[in-house]
Amino acid sequence: MAIRVVVAHPEVLYKQALSNALSLFNEIVVVNQARFYEELLSIIRNESPDFVVAAFEIFVTEQRIVEAAEAFPYVNFILLTKRSEDTLKCLKENVQSFLTFGYLVDLYRMMLLTVENKKFAQPAVIKNVLSSLRKLEESGVTTETLLLDLDQKKLSILVDIILGKSFDEICYNQKLKSDELNNEIEKILETMKNLIRP
Repeated sequence: MAIRVVVAHPEVLYKQALSNALSLFNEIVVVNQARFYEELLSIIRNESPDFVVAAFEIFVTEQRIVEAAEAFPYVNFILLTKRSEDTLKCLKENVQSFLTFGYLVDLYRMMLLTVENKKFAQPAVIKNVLSSLRKLEESGVTTETLLLDLDQKKLSILVDIILGKSFDEICYNQKLKSDELNNEIEKILETMKNLIRP
């Protein structure tokens, strides 16, 4: 099964590098590239891609993202961002965010899961959790202390995230809605941050 992708980025070298890298995966076919918003809209009309992987700078505003997502509901938009808070936003059903310091293979996995109508628990969340766990260890806080501060549900979610389960799998396992799961993840990270504070 071929996944048709359009890559959009204002920087030519980045756009070409990302296109070349994505093309290394057998399932992905990069059908075109864009540098500007109007150019991107024209390409989407002509190519009917499955995915648009685009830098936020292409759209400039969230309103433009929403308008594009509504105009092309059959296209999955993945926005490249440097801000972890963007990954928790749900602008439209067919819009997801991906942190640019995530691994390329995670972007690929995100596409595959989206094709299967699953959401992806972003690697950035996992990195934040793992980073916080390392900081806990370095500051001398024992695992037992963390266990005492998290209830059973949060511990179970923490394990699922570390194991890299998809967002939908975790929601199903924990019997939570997506916004409820996001809130639980935020609470887990906040608990760890509080334990690290001197």
